[in-house]
Amino acid sequence: MGLDKIILTDEYLQDAILNEEFALELKRNIYSKSYYEFFKAFFPTISGGDQYNDNWHIEYICNRLQQELERIKNRRAREKDIIINVPFRSSKSLMVTVAFPVWCWIERPATKFICTSYSASLSLEHAELSRTLINSEEFQKLYGDRVKFLNDENQKGFYKIKGGGYRKSVGMGGQITGSGSDFIIVDDPQNPKMSASEVERENVKSFYDNTLYSRLNQPELGVRIVIMQRLHEEDLSGYLVSKAPQKHEHICIPVEVDRSNMDNENLTPKTLLKYYDGKGLFWPTRFSKRVINDFTESLGSKEAAGQLYQRPAPKEGNMVKEAWFEIVNPATITRDIREHPMNFYIDTAETEKQENDYSAICAGFKKDGIVYICNIFKYKKEFVNNVKFIPEWCIANGYTKWSMIKLEPKSSGNSIVAQIRASTGLNIGTLESPKDDKVTRLSAITPICESGRVKFLAGNYIKPFMQSLTVFPNGKHDDDVDTFVYCVADLLGGNQFDFMF
Repeated sequence: MGLDKIILTDEYLQDAILNEEFALELKRNIYSKSYYEFFKAFFPTISGGDQYNDNWHIEYICNRLQQELERIKNRRAREKDIIINVPFRSSKSLMVTVAFPVWCWIERPATKFICTSYSASLSLEHAELSRTLINSEEFQKLYGDRVKFLNDENQKGFYKIKGGGYRKSVGMGGQITGSGSDFIIVDDPQNPKMSASEVERENVKSFYDNTLYSRLNQPELGVRIVIMQRLHEEDLSGYLVSKAPQKHEHICIPVEVDRSNMDNENLTPKTLLKYYDGKGLFWPTRFSKRVINDFTESLGSKEAAGQLYQRPAPKEGNMVKEAWFEIVNPATITRDIREHPMNFYIDTAETEKQENDYSAICAGFKKDGIVYICNIFKYKKEFVNNVKFIPEWCIANGYTKWSMIKLEPKSSGNSIVAQIRASTGLNIGTLESPKDDKVTRLSAITPICESGRVKFLAGNYIKPFMQSLTVFPNGKHDDDVDTFVYCVADLLGGNQFDFMF
């Protein structure tokens, strides 16, 4: 009878223990069929002797990784690359970067890996833990005849396995010329301490796009796996999901969810909601509410939002809180169009950057010391189409002869003002060049917002705009925030926002 047909009763297992070789063969069979069982068994070996603490996400991720090896063994084309966002201290590196390559070599000795992390030292540490696993007494008893190092190719940063497989370990930006792989594993590509650095983020994205991406030996068969905590809206995982969502399977597991809300936007796929406990906790034995609160206090709400909740800004907002703003039914607000004219504020994209930048337009008016935002729209249009679009949008959103249209004074803005002045009778002018950066300008109006002097007329524009506003300054495109700041500052006063006509 084959081992896969054996019924593992307690009595049978007790008898099996008396025969060590049979017990080893039983383990070989179990572990080779399940990467999850293999990982659980060898967790103490690669964790420095820590006791294994199971949770649903471990089985979920282990099974998903196993599916990729089985797909490659059967030479089925890859459907998508994989992005995994999970909280720190969730065994992510041990699962994906340390144990998984070793298990793959048991089943497919020719499997090749390129593994990278934000620093060479961290990448080498992961590689050394894999080596520790292979050299362990238990592993050698089970698989010493299958997984063997080639002595002449056995270094920390690069070692080969008998059968053709190997592991290349480098830091982000490291040398991998001439190397190819079946799996590209990117584990924590950016140091969390450097999450605010745009230069670091751009370096990571450039290395991934221009160096790592092309290193699959068989582009249709191999797979790229990025596993990390969310650090910024434009970190590597955010960049990839935004750039090509159809090419990526996104597994995003926050430390806590609202079980009453099926639209937990940072939980992906939504079917994972069923695994969270009754309080919405991801791993209650490790991340209790008390522990989550303690980490949040230590990290600060901004860092905790990314590293724990996989959201690049706190749910309640970063510099600005969503709770500050009242949403008003438009039917309850009356205004005299002469005394309270609708004004428009526009930030235009530079033409030569049109493929990357957005234009944005905001409509609002002031009444009784309150600014009412009526609509905000972010869009992409070439210069000629923008000249046509702006008058149409303003007229559709309440422009009258007492209104004013005001553009940020950049080259594209000046040109648009000139064109609209020449072709229409609309009141249009340019803003004075801002003296301060965007963060300083928003900071200047936060007391106004917090005091309740800015309200929004209900509309579909609010949700996407609040996403931009509450993640600022961690957002990818903040042009709509600029127009909002100009609107509030102009309507409620402020010298740095005076206008020239």
